[in-house]
Amino acid sequence: PMTKVVYSNMAYTLIAYLIERYSKVPYRKYIQENIFDPLEMKDTAFAPRPDMEERLAIPYVIDEKTGSLVPTIRLKANVWPAGIVYGTVTNQAHWLIANLNRGVFKKHRLIREETFKQVMRRQYNQFNGPVSAGWLNASTGYGLTWWISQRKGDTYFAHSGSVPGFTAFMVGNLDQKTGVAILTNGHKSHKYLYNVAIKAIDLLKAYKK
Repeated sequence: PMTKVVYSNMAYTLIAYLIERYSKVPYRKYIQENIFDPLEMKDTAFAPRPDMEERLAIPYVIDEKTGSLVPTIRLKANVWPAGIVYGTVTNQAHWLIANLNRGVFKKHRLIREETFKQVMRRQYNQFNGPVSAGWLNASTGYGLTWWISQRKGDTYFAHSGSVPGFTAFMVGNLDQKTGVAILTNGHKSHKYLYNVAIKAIDLLKAYKK
């Protein structure tokens, strides 16, 4: 610990175990009742409902021989809370809003202000990894899950993730209370999403009333 950066899904699995142990509630039920429901994330689920299945985008990956995008089989795995949750970009926007409001969504507080400050505090300065490479600038470090950066005097939080055929990215400007959530059905498209997101957030700042 504290000597090198290793991308660890195991650490998040441990978090799920601790939530179940101390709450006495199964992890998926706990998250549904304490996050998805209060944030009105009605189209977010650990396993897609039949109505969600009908709306799921086809995942695409890059063919190594031709370099073109080709459809692929959707990955299925039970690795919560490390990944694979199904949802919509509008639902992701609710999660973004809760973080921009320092843990509050429509007057409902998810976590205490003191806890939120710990989440957004730089816990570790070394920042490097296959998913995070290329994001923003040299100021970036780790908060609690969020990547924390400084840019033009503002504090940014961000995170990205992917499975074969899908890439997601979210970034928020904590000081300006603006942010962007992007979901795509493209494979390993992180750097493109980073560029789009920063352009969008700069436009939001420029035209903010």
